[in-house]
Amino acid sequence: MCKNRGSHDGAHLHTFIALASAKYLKWLDQMVRSALQSWFKSPQDTPVLCFHTHVIEGGLGVPLHENIVPLMQAKRLSRLDASSDPVIAVTLSTVSASAGRAKQTRRTTLNGRKMTSSRDLKATLAEMLHHTVDGRGLAHSLQVP
Repeated sequence: MCKNRGSHDGAHLHTFIALASAKYLKWLDQMVRSALQSWFKSPQDTPVLCFHTHVIEGGLGVPLHENIVPLMQAKRLSRLDASSDPVIAVTLSTVSASAGRAKQTRRTTLNGRKMTSSRDLKATLAEMLHHTVDGRGLAHSLQVP
């Protein structure tokens, strides 16, 4: 049974458990950003990276579902691959399971880089934000005590 951990609300669990489409995850990210813009009264031209970059790097730290959910699903599949249960092994050998694995690897790239972990994703988002005009001043935010 799945336990509710930290900030994983119903939307997070739904996208984690179900093999959500890239289109749905993109829509979910847009809805979250739209809600945040209205709550914070931020301008419409606020860079997307400001929402998704980690707090320590100068962003709001909101998960980028389009990239983090496939990473979570891939991690889950790799844990299932390591299982010694014969039922799980047979299930993973089916066509749908292998198609799901191919789907995960296809969707886990950002800015031309392959994301293999959430650490890679955080680093890439921070680098992208710090190279924008709006985020250039945040490049040294890690050095602030």
